[in-house]
Amino acid sequence: YCDQVCFSFGDCCDDVTDIGCIQPSVIPLAPNGSCVAAGYKSCCVQTDDDSCHGHPETCFCDASCHNFGDCCADINDIGCSATQGSCLAAGHTSCCLSEDPKCTGEPGNCMCDQACSKRGDCCSDISSLTNCEVHDISGPVQNLMVIGLSNTTLNITWDEPSITNGANAYAIHVMNYTRTSNDIPFLNVISIDAKRVQTVNGLKPYTPYNVTVYALNENGKGEKTTKTNFTVEGVPNVAPSGITVSRDSSNLKVTWNGLNLTMARGFIDSYKISYSTLSRRRSSTNGFITVPGNQTFASIPNVDSNKKYGVTVAAQTKKGTGPDSVKVYESGTSKGKSKAPNIPLIIGVIVAIVGFLLFVIAIVFVIILIMSKMKSQGSGVSGRNYKRLLSQANEDYDDDDDDDD
Repeated sequence: YCDQVCFSFGDCCDDVTDIGCIQPSVIPLAPNGSCVAAGYKSCCVQTDDDSCHGHPETCFCDASCHNFGDCCADINDIGCSATQGSCLAAGHTSCCLSEDPKCTGEPGNCMCDQACSKRGDCCSDISSLTNCEVHDISGPVQNLMVIGLSNTTLNITWDEPSITNGANAYAIHVMNYTRTSNDIPFLNVISIDAKRVQTVNGLKPYTPYNVTVYALNENGKGEKTTKTNFTVEGVPNVAPSGITVSRDSSNLKVTWNGLNLTMARGFIDSYKISYSTLSRRRSSTNGFITVPGNQTFASIPNVDSNKKYGVTVAAQTKKGTGPDSVKVYESGTSKGKSKAPNIPLIIGVIVAIVGFLLFVIAIVFVIILIMSKMKSQGSGVSGRNYKRLLSQANEDYDDDDDDDD
């Protein structure tokens, strides 16, 4: 893509900056979440009940998200449309005429009812079925509100859709946010004339639930409206992971992996980033900053480049602050301020070295001179006086002979 929003979705063309689309210093999150930003290039295949999240983790990137109403905004950009399944494989030979919300294809990521073409969630082989004339469906309900009444109870209210098209009932569907298979979803259908309120009991505390309401008419399900809420919110019991700390000039750049709603046990209002310097005795806390709950990066300004910092991250809901993450350290990159050279000291050292070398040379010269003189004297005894000494020795020898006679 070649628009400014492509930086959020992560799907920019290679030359997008050549046309004047400059990447912002802080990239905003994609509206309603993104599959491309989470790294998906095709439809995700679920490996467990809490996989296939987009970024942030409030939307999904698998085929069944079309049924749950929790797809990321760019789900179709990764080829994960609602038209992948098959009605024939699910045993349908004609479009469903009832108001059964389970009128799905195989796998259950598309629909096989008469009104699916209005919603855009038909299976790819819908044209192979009979009795699939397109009829008008109801529009989305308005002002959907989901309120926790107790640890185990949700209260759901809504207003009728602006386009009713003969709506005669409402369907209310409550599903665990993480789609946990051992949690039986709640499904109820009430008359259009009934009071637009539904109380759901037997739920779990600190657990997020997706609530979907749609109007029904003789042509089937209307357009969906979905909201997520908790019976009651709590304090996060786990800390963010994947903390990274790097230095950018006089700032510390911090990133982390955000908590999903299940781990947070409530809607994350903000993240708290605490930082501290290290002394020889102990760590002393310098302060903290907070960033919005949909943000997983922060910048700590004006840090001392000569000091080593430790950073922790904690998630905050309206009920309180969760545990701190493991502390991650980043060392100062500066080697300290450079000092001006002490010229007199340097000259003094040089003079001392030169004086010492001259002293050594003088000592060596004196030693050589003395040795040379001693050698000269030794050579005189064995040369000029040799004959005199030899004659004297002979005379002494002759005197000894006379004495013997």
